[in-house]
Amino acid sequence: MTDKKYIDANALKNQIMNMYGYLDEETLDTVVNVLDSQPAADVAPKQPWISVKDRLPGPFLCVLATDGEFVFVAAYQGQQRWSGNDGFGDVTHWMPLPDPPDEGGAQDG
Repeated sequence: MTDKKYIDANALKNQIMNMYGYLDEETLDTVVNVLDSQPAADVAPKQPWISVKDRLPGPFLCVLATDGEFVFVAAYQGQQRWSGNDGFGDVTHWMPLPDPPDEGGAQDG
C-alpha cells in the first residue's frame, strides 16, 4: 500500500490536457469537480519517529515514545532517564505530541 498523496485538481487537469489534448473542457471540469468533492484524508503530514540515537527531546517535554513494541506518553528526564515508561522497555524512538484540537473547530464524529 502506498502513502496517500494530495492531488492538485487544476494541476491534474493541466497535465491531462498536455497528455491527452483531445479531451473536451467539460470532461476536464468534471474530473476537477469530482476530485474537489472528495473529503480530505490524513490532512496532517505523517510525523516520522526520531531515534534516541539521533536526537533527544527537551527535558521534561511530554512526547509520544516507543520501545519498539508499545507506544506511550513519556518525558525525557535527562541523563538517559525517562518518566512514563514504567512497565515498558527502553525508549528507542519518540515524536512530538500532536497539537490539541482547535477550541471552536469542527470535531470528529
